[in-house]
Amino acid sequence: MNLKRLKKPNGKKLIGFEKQLIQQKLEAELKQKELIVKSSTAVKLPKLTITNFNGTPLDWVWFEGQFNAMVDSQQVPAVTKFSHLKELVVPRIRSALDCLPFTGEGYARAIKYLREKYGHPS
Repeated sequence: MNLKRLKKPNGKKLIGFEKQLIQQKLEAELKQKELIVKSSTAVKLPKLTITNFNGTPLDWVWFEGQFNAMVDSQQVPAVTKFSHLKELVVPRIRSALDCLPFTGEGYARAIKYLREKYGHPS
């Protein structure tokens, strides 16, 4: 092999190659992350429904757990949560909640009221 024929690497070509290599690596990482996200969201659980709260302290524990998991933990406005809450209680409880303002503060007061009234099963 004739060593005189070997050329020194062109600095600009080397930098361009490095940039291209980095870009390909980033694209591969992005594709891998997309696959992970797709595979983690591909599992679908059956849709659950929340059992309406009928006003008994023993049922409150079950209802509160379901409501917290399916509604209260979601990133939605408090008034939306309040609306769902009012739909999931029997009419006599709903009428007690109707006196509260339809606001985030009203929702917080409704939850507090229900916990104080029904949250002590015995």
